[in-house]
Amino acid sequence: MDCSSWELLVVGVPRGDPQYLRRIQKTLADSLCASQVIFAGYLPHIVLPKIYAAHDILVGPSWYEGFGLVYVEALGAGLPVIATANGGPCDYLADGADSFLLTPGDSERLSSLLDLLAASPEHLTTMSAHAKTTYARL
Repeated sequence: MDCSSWELLVVGVPRGDPQYLRRIQKTLADSLCASQVIFAGYLPHIVLPKIYAAHDILVGPSWYEGFGLVYVEALGAGLPVIATANGGPCDYLADGADSFLLTPGDSERLSSLLDLLAASPEHLTTMSAHAKTTYARL
């Protein structure tokens, strides 16, 4: 993938293993795409609407979400979501319409979906419309 065609903004602070973020940053440092990844850390909730508005998709492939408020906020901003098919978001996300749902840990599918959306602005636009519709009915 051409790294110049995308940017990844990582928001939040990892919990649990304090070395986790350092391991990711070290692995990324060896990548050709390192300059396209920004680790923002914690951001106050009040700035999140601006963050959503500046991006095209929300990727949150956690192992489990009880509800996934961040996904609802993203849908409201018209962002399609990539999440795991595990937990509460399965009750309101429509796989293939407003979102893509992955098996936890399926990094190959995550990569292929990001490639698909990067290569198809029309698909992204359609999913964005579905995201707004889903949000309106929640």
